[in-house]
Amino acid sequence: MVVWNPRASIWVGNSKAPPPGYLSSHSRYQLLLDQISIYELDGKVAAGVYVEWDMKAFADSKKHKDLWTAIGADAHLRSFMAKAKNMKGLEYRSVYAEASGGYPLGKYVGMIGLDARRLQGLFVQSLGHRNRVPCSKCENRYRSSQIHLSDPKNPSDQFHAGPVRNPGQDDDTMHVQTPFFGCISVPGFHNSACGNCLFHVEGHQCSFASSDWAGMPRFEGLRGSRRRSEDMGPRALNAKTAPRKGDPQEPDRKAIGAAQREARKRYE
Repeated sequence: MVVWNPRASIWVGNSKAPPPGYLSSHSRYQLLLDQISIYELDGKVAAGVYVEWDMKAFADSKKHKDLWTAIGADAHLRSFMAKAKNMKGLEYRSVYAEASGGYPLGKYVGMIGLDARRLQGLFVQSLGHRNRVPCSKCENRYRSSQIHLSDPKNPSDQFHAGPVRNPGQDDDTMHVQTPFFGCISVPGFHNSACGNCLFHVEGHQCSFASSDWAGMPRFEGLRGSRRRSEDMGPRALNAKTAPRKGDPQEPDRKAIGAAQREARKRYE
């Protein structure tokens, strides 16, 4: 049995050696945390539901390729970034991650640490354009993902960390987009598969990557592009609707380091 515990950032198992790439996966994990700042959010739309991943460290046009490479970008991503025409019209924006897995020691950073292919999803989510409608995968994830809403008047909910139920609201759950808010694509990258599908290593199953609809004007009009993004107006989550709450969230690096040292001793 092999267990990945993203909250403790350690690998444990009963085999004689850690999985291939074990140490490099932790390096990728820490490098990513060094380059992004993660904020809790306020406001009715996002409080307790999403957290913000600030990607401003990647906005430096001279450094961003090196940063992606250092974290573990594969040949396909490096090749795409190397062509200036591919990057034209793309600007780094904050990424909004579902809160339960989006914190520094949450599962999403851990999943990227384990599998560098998931970086493609973060790349698209931070640089891409919104698709007019979500792909079928994003739609299904939204419908199947629910979080509990706490009731401040209910004693059993007083320690619940999730968003608070609005007065008069009957439902005690709400749907969320996972892992990231928005169905977003970079034109031409992985056939315009969205960031969420690429994060789940399901880019080939994304509706917008399907070759069945290629060349059809109505379908092409749904895919994200810079021109259409401008026509669609502000994004639902932004600095105004989802203001930051306090300072960036910092992982307990001492605890991470101690866990890693213990694991290395066990398998050296």
